[in-house]
Amino acid sequence: MKRIADLKTISEEQNVPPPVNALARIKDGITIRYFETETKEIAKLFKEELEKQSEYMNLDINIENMLPYIPSQIKGYLELWVK
Repeated sequence: MKRIADLKTISEEQNVPPPVNALARIKDGITIRYFETETKEIAKLFKEELEKQSEYMNLDINIENMLPYIPSQIKGYLELWVK
């Protein structure tokens, strides 16, 4: 997966409280989390695209590597957190 267009599914969790330990690492603004080595580049491209959008220009947009927190990589998976 090398392009944003390769992302196949977008879903939104509603009324689902996030785990406290996951929320503690989220910074104000937008955090893009990646869960496999190959998706790091997609996360960077996604950040660049968000930074071009006027509604997100004044927000901090961060990328977080989730590999240290999971037992194995999750292929093609990103999370977008807005705080």
